[in-house]
Amino acid sequence: MLELTQKERDIIVARLKEIKDDNRLKLKKMGAIMGVSEATASRYLSGDVDNIPLPRIKALCREYGLNPAWALGLSEKKFIYGKEE
Repeated sequence: MLELTQKERDIIVARLKEIKDDNRLKLKKMGAIMGVSEATASRYLSGDVDNIPLPRIKALCREYGLNPAWALGLSEKKFIYGKEE
């Protein structure tokens, strides 16, 4: 399994926090969207999890029309459907 660097993990955690803050999400709601418990969502946001499964990130991005590549730090294009801030 390919390991993420600390910088890559930090970017993903920062993007997840941005999604949570931008959408005023509570941990319970964020976890429900991602298909995990509130405690697991909290661990994702604190960086305590080395590798967050891609389907979890995709579910959150799909809910808000975000580009999963942006959430992973692979693109600067935040929104999938042309909506930009």
